[in-house]
Amino acid sequence: MARKTRPLIEQAFRDSEGFASARELHTMIAVRGEHVGLATIYRELRRMLTAGSLDVLHDQSGEARYRWCGAGHHHHLVCGHCGTTAEIDGLDLERWIESVATAADFADVEHVVELIGTCRQCR
Repeated sequence: MARKTRPLIEQAFRDSEGFASARELHTMIAVRGEHVGLATIYRELRRMLTAGSLDVLHDQSGEARYRWCGAGHHHHLVCGHCGTTAEIDGLDLERWIESVATAADFADVEHVVELIGTCRQCR
Protein backbone atom coordinates (compact mmCIF):
# COMPACT_ATOMS: atom_id res chain seq x y z
CA MET A 1 0.00 0.00 0.00
CA ALA A 2 2.90 2.37 0.70
CA ARG A 3 3.82 2.35 -2.99
CA LYS A 4 0.43 3.82 -3.83
CA THR A 5 -0.05 5.97 -0.74
CA ARG A 6 3.32 7.72 -0.48
CA PRO A 7 3.09 9.48 -3.89
CA LEU A 8 -0.42 10.67 -3.04
CA ILE A 9 0.76 12.10 0.27
CA GLU A 10 3.80 13.69 -1.37
CA GLN A 11 1.55 15.36 -3.95
CA ALA A 12 -0.76 16.62 -1.20
CA PHE A 13 2.26 18.19 0.52
CA ARG A 14 3.28 19.86 -2.75
CA ASP A 15 -0.25 21.25 -3.07
CA SER A 16 -0.43 22.48 0.53
CA GLU A 17 0.83 25.66 2.08
CA GLY A 18 3.17 24.79 4.95
CA PHE A 19 2.06 22.28 7.57
CA ALA A 20 -0.97 20.00 7.23
CA SER A 21 -2.67 17.55 9.57
CA ALA A 22 -3.29 13.94 8.61
CA ARG A 23 -6.98 14.76 8.24
CA GLU A 24 -6.23 17.69 5.93
CA LEU A 25 -3.98 15.47 3.81
CA HIS A 26 -6.75 12.85 3.75
CA THR A 27 -9.22 15.48 2.49
CA MET A 28 -6.80 16.78 -0.18
CA ILE A 29 -6.29 13.24 -1.47
CA ALA A 30 -10.05 12.54 -1.47
CA VAL A 31 -10.79 15.77 -3.38
CA ARG A 32 -8.53 14.45 -6.17
CA GLY A 33 -10.74 11.35 -6.36
CA GLU A 34 -8.36 8.94 -4.63
CA HIS A 35 -9.47 6.73 -1.77
CA VAL A 36 -6.96 6.12 1.02
CA GLY A 37 -8.02 5.37 4.57
CA LEU A 38 -7.06 7.80 7.30
CA ALA A 39 -5.31 5.02 9.26
CA THR A 40 -3.19 4.27 6.18
CA ILE A 41 -2.20 7.92 5.97
CA TYR A 42 -1.19 7.92 9.64
CA ARG A 43 0.94 4.79 9.11
CA GLU A 44 2.67 6.28 6.09
CA LEU A 45 3.28 9.58 7.90
CA ARG A 46 4.91 7.62 10.73
CA ARG A 47 7.20 5.88 8.19
CA MET A 48 8.05 9.18 6.55
CA LEU A 49 8.85 10.74 9.94
CA THR A 50 11.13 7.86 10.82
CA ALA A 51 12.90 8.27 7.48
CA GLY A 52 13.42 11.98 8.21
CA SER A 53 11.31 13.17 5.27
CA LEU A 54 8.89 15.22 7.38
CA ASP A 55 8.83 17.91 10.02
CA VAL A 56 6.15 17.61 12.68
CA LEU A 57 4.78 20.30 14.97
CA HIS A 58 1.89 20.17 17.39
CA ASP A 59 -0.67 22.95 17.26
CA GLN A 60 -2.32 24.55 20.28
CA SER A 61 -4.83 21.69 20.54
CA GLY A 62 -2.03 19.09 20.41
CA GLU A 63 -2.82 17.91 16.89
CA ALA A 64 0.24 16.85 14.88
CA ARG A 65 0.86 18.89 11.74
CA TYR A 66 3.34 17.71 9.12
CA ARG A 67 5.45 19.32 6.41
CA TRP A 68 7.64 17.80 3.73
CA CYS A 69 11.21 18.73 4.61
CA GLY A 70 14.62 17.73 3.39
CA ALA A 71 16.61 20.06 5.63
CA GLY A 72 17.85 17.39 8.04
CA HIS A 73 17.62 17.75 11.80
CA HIS A 74 16.56 21.22 12.86
CA HIS A 75 14.20 23.05 15.19
CA HIS A 76 11.38 25.57 14.82
CA LEU A 77 10.10 28.87 16.09
CA VAL A 78 6.30 28.75 15.94
CA CYS A 79 3.88 31.66 16.21
CA GLY A 80 1.32 30.71 18.83
CA HIS A 81 -1.28 32.93 17.14
CA CYS A 82 -1.16 32.17 13.41
CA GLY A 83 1.07 29.07 13.23
CA THR A 84 3.79 30.65 11.07
CA THR A 85 7.02 28.69 11.47
CA ALA A 86 10.67 29.50 11.02
CA GLU A 87 13.43 26.91 10.94
CA ILE A 88 16.33 27.55 13.28
CA ASP A 89 19.81 26.08 13.43
CA GLY A 90 20.44 25.12 17.02
CA LEU A 91 24.12 24.14 17.16
CA ASP A 92 24.50 25.50 20.72
CA LEU A 93 21.30 23.69 21.71
CA GLU A 94 22.61 20.44 20.21
CA ARG A 95 25.86 20.79 22.19
CA TRP A 96 23.88 21.42 25.39
CA ILE A 97 21.65 18.37 24.81
CA GLU A 98 24.73 16.21 24.21
CA SER A 99 26.36 17.46 27.43
CA VAL A 100 23.20 16.82 29.46
CA ALA A 101 22.90 13.32 27.99
CA THR A 102 26.58 12.57 28.67
CA ALA A 103 26.33 13.85 32.25
CA ALA A 104 23.32 11.58 32.84
CA ASP A 105 25.11 8.67 31.12
CA PHE A 106 22.52 8.44 28.33
CA ALA A 107 23.13 7.55 24.70
CA ASP A 108 21.06 7.70 21.49
CA VAL A 109 19.08 10.69 22.77
CA GLU A 110 16.44 12.00 20.38
CA HIS A 111 14.62 15.28 20.79
CA VAL A 112 12.19 17.73 19.23
CA VAL A 113 12.36 21.40 20.13
CA GLU A 114 9.57 23.86 19.34
CA LEU A 115 9.91 27.44 20.55
CA ILE A 116 6.54 29.18 20.73
CA GLY A 117 6.31 32.95 20.39
CA THR A 118 4.60 35.72 18.44
CA CYS A 119 5.63 36.47 14.86
CA ARG A 120 6.14 39.98 13.49
CA GLN A 121 2.73 40.09 11.75
CA CYS A 122 0.82 39.06 14.90
CA ARG A 123 2.56 41.55 17.23
